[in-house]
Amino acid sequence: MRVKKRGMTASLLWGVLALGVGAAAGAFAMVDVVGAKVHRAQAVNEARSIADMADNVGTWASTYKGVWIKDDGLTAKGVDIGSRIDTQRYKQSSEETDPHGVFDTYHRKNPALIQRELSDVIQKSDSRGKFRLTSDKYMNPVNAPDGFDLRAMQALRQNGQREFYEIKSGEMRYARRLVAKDSCMNCHDTPDKAPSTIARLYPGPQGYGYVKGDLAGIISVRVPYVYDRSVVLDNL
Repeated sequence: MRVKKRGMTASLLWGVLALGVGAAAGAFAMVDVVGAKVHRAQAVNEARSIADMADNVGTWASTYKGVWIKDDGLTAKGVDIGSRIDTQRYKQSSEETDPHGVFDTYHRKNPALIQRELSDVIQKSDSRGKFRLTSDKYMNPVNAPDGFDLRAMQALRQNGQREFYEIKSGEMRYARRLVAKDSCMNCHDTPDKAPSTIARLYPGPQGYGYVKGDLAGIISVRVPYVYDRSVVLDNL
């Protein structure tokens, strides 16, 4: 009788132990799942912040129909004015009565050029996240989309959503849709409607044919993505 009770007690203890181990394993798995979701959400938010910054810079530049850069001899000091869509020369106010007076030269950069140059600066910086603007109707070959960019644009056109992302090889790739606005149509409608500077550089047909209100391209963002479950467990 005592042997039977001992057997029942041992079985009960093993059962309780098994339940405890199972519960612990389940809790660990749950923590791992939740931790992974939180980490992914943080990476998405980081990518969104970078896209917001790029988007807001474009909106700011669009408000003023681009930005004028004064050419005051900086190129001679190694600073390249870079691409521009227009150039204007204005006589200095103090010399208005002199037909041979000194002129100031200004170059206008449109919103996309400003965003691209900002992207170039960030690409060379130590910033964790990087971004660039791209489209499947690109003008400059430097801005050509890669495989992720093409998949993102296809998905965004199909589902109508604002964003798309993938995680692969220790990196999150994030895409934010860009809609063709009036400021885009100035250069991307048809070659004959584009500024002469743009039409000479990019005679087409690549880079034209945008439709106002349709997806014109994406802000393509990269952020590092390495999930370490030990960090989650250390914070329990």
